Amino acid sequence: MNISDSILTRLEENEQIAQKFHELEAGILTILEFQDFFENLLTRISQIFEVPHVWISIIKERAIYNHIKDMTNSSVIQSNSAFLPEKDFYRITGKQSQQPLG
Repeated sequence: MNISDSILTRLEENEQIAQKFHELEAGILTILEFQDFFENLLTRISQIFEVPHVWISIIKERAIYNHIKDMTNSSVIQSNSAFLPEKDFYRITGKQSQQPLG
């Protein structure tokens, strides 16, 4: 494979990824309920990108934690969410603690 073929292959792969993100975006933009948004997002990412495991990590010290932690009636959210203290999140991700986002 020469450089031109390699570049063309990479462009085609990037186009496929962009199409998948567009499909994901189109599917979640019309959702009005907070719980439905997260359930749909987690499920659609797994389906569209064909990955077996998708989860979201929520820092306990952030405002969004209070909205999500009580969604115990959602098996999708409960089984695909990790609620972590800020220090643990940054230790696991290898990043420095940042200013609170809210």
